[in-house]
Amino acid sequence: MHKLVFTFNLLTELPDFIGNLIELRILDLEWNNLTSIPDSIGKLNNLIDFRLFENEISFLPETFGNLTALKYLSLDISELSSFPKSFRNLKNLEWRHLNPNYSQIIRYIKTLKTVLEDMESKGLKIIYLWNDEWVDVDYIRRTVLYRENKGRF
Repeated sequence: MHKLVFTFNLLTELPDFIGNLIELRILDLEWNNLTSIPDSIGKLNNLIDFRLFENEISFLPETFGNLTALKYLSLDISELSSFPKSFRNLKNLEWRHLNPNYSQIIRYIKTLKTVLEDMESKGLKIIYLWNDEWVDVDYIRRTVLYRENKGRF
């Protein structure tokens, strides 16, 4: 099986055996009620497209960084407290669709800065922030620098 789509299924958890689907290339779990992802997700070495938009993910396992083939990630980060350190291993990630709660976006600035510093040289060019806004990685980097320097470049 190369593609698995479970959109709009009211899933509250993902079974641990998901990690046994090692040939999976596309996993679409959008529009469910997931709050976490099992550690076994890191076994999906061939996964290139992972869609988690419109869930309530509050935690990503450290094994998330094992998804080294991942190119596309769709993720609602409103509930996410931080990215795992292993997120830096996602060297092939080209496109991220993040849905933050804009009232909480400041909370993510430092997290985004860390992720961007690690991923900028690894091919990440565009981050899609919900509300039909495409954001250039350089723009976010300049915004983070501006905030850190309290309005001075």
